[in-house]
Amino acid sequence: LTCGLRLAKGDCAVVLAADLQDPPNTIPELLSKWLEGAQVVWAVRNQHHGRSFLDAFLSRTYYFIMRRFGGLEQMPATGADFFLVDRRVVRTLGLFQERNTTILGLLCSIGFRQTEILYDKQARLHGNTGWTLGKKLKLVVDSIVSFTFLPIRYMLNIGIVTGSLGFT
Repeated sequence: LTCGLRLAKGDCAVVLAADLQDPPNTIPELLSKWLEGAQVVWAVRNQHHGRSFLDAFLSRTYYFIMRRFGGLEQMPATGADFFLVDRRVVRTLGLFQERNTTILGLLCSIGFRQTEILYDKQARLHGNTGWTLGKKLKLVVDSIVSFTFLPIRYMLNIGIVTGSLGFT
């Protein structure tokens, strides 16, 4: 769900899921940070109710890897499921041609003034998540390939070792 807002300062957009796990009553706090000059305002999970230990562990591992090895130091350590972006950020995102990447990674890498607020993510009341294990794995692979040189470095090292073994 995206909500565009037109204010005296300019335009911005708030992006959040429609399942109400992310409380809409945090939008005024997002707007406040934007009015103070931030161009990207992350709503960062303080707590995530109703999530299994395994999901929490895998999520933290993903964000650690992206911050540590992906060069995305601005990525929130516990994840951010919704955010507010300034109109200039939206225009810049529109210039990217990537198809298999994460919006979170792109927003962290493009260099606008960023800040965050904390909130508690609520447990899912109805239905099931659409984030299957396959989709999560695809996100991990796409993120690593899009934002790190690790795959290229590993392939280079494997090639050097294989080539060296072939000469002996």
